[in-house]
Amino acid sequence: MSKNRKKQQKSRLKTYLDGRGIKLSWLSSTTGVEYHRLRRIVEGSTATKAEVEKIGSALKIPTSELFRTTEPMHVAA
Repeated sequence: MSKNRKKQQKSRLKTYLDGRGIKLSWLSSTTGVEYHRLRRIVEGSTATKAEVEKIGSALKIPTSELFRTTEPMHVAA
C-alpha cells in the first residue's frame, strides 16, 4: 500500500472521528476492537473486513465513506 493511500485512509477516518468528537476509547468499547488496533487503523494500517464492518456499524455510516480511496481498497480477510 502506498504512503499516499495510507494517509488518505488515516485522514478520512481520523477526520470523521475528530469532527464528531468521537474518542478511540468509545469506538473500542463499542466495536470490541482493541484500542491499540484502532490506533493502528487510524494511522493507516490495513483493517480486516470484520474490523471495517464493526467500525462502520458503530459509527452508523457506510464503510465506503470511511475507507474510500481512488484505488480499490485492499481489506485483509
